[in-house]
Amino acid sequence: MRNQYNEKENKMNPFLWFFFAIIVPLIVAITLAFIIITVTGFDAWGWIKSTGKNIPVISSLLPADESEKQEAIEKERAELALKEKEREIEDLLADNDELKAQIKQMEQKQAKLEKSLKTTRNTEKMKETEDNQVEQFVGSFKDMDAKQAAQIIENMNEASARALLKEMPNKVRGKILEAMDPKKAAEFTQHLIQSDE
Repeated sequence: MRNQYNEKENKMNPFLWFFFAIIVPLIVAITLAFIIITVTGFDAWGWIKSTGKNIPVISSLLPADESEKQEAIEKERAELALKEKEREIEDLLADNDELKAQIKQMEQKQAKLEKSLKTTRNTEKMKETEDNQVEQFVGSFKDMDAKQAAQIIENMNEASARALLKEMPNKVRGKILEAMDPKKAAEFTQHLIQSDE
């Protein structure tokens, strides 16, 4: 029995033998190497971290660096801020396009209004010129013999003749109409009555 017990003692557990013969010396050797490398000035821990980050299983075992966490947070904040700014830029560009379209419409309206104003001014100038000319001719017809004035007015175009008769004083107009052909005088009188209404 004692023999069996001795045999058991002599036969070490293979796991314990592997642990004390290989694992423990390996850990001691790695620790010594790490200490020697660190003492020589090489950043062994930094090298392990940077190399370990690229290895999938080991990267999850290594503690995350505070500065890396902070950088990740700042990066995320910067990305959110960038996205927000991009949205603002898009909104501003859309507003800018709308304002440009409104400016273009306003410029077109302005051009139309300027053209209309120019036309109105030209019409007013022409009317003023016509009125001045009519007044000048009215003055000439006042001093003329009624028969001669009637003949001239009968041969004028109707619009000019009507404008002249309308501007004349009643007394002069009456004498000229009296000297005219009765049919023509009736037409001019009818027109003068309609224009007064």
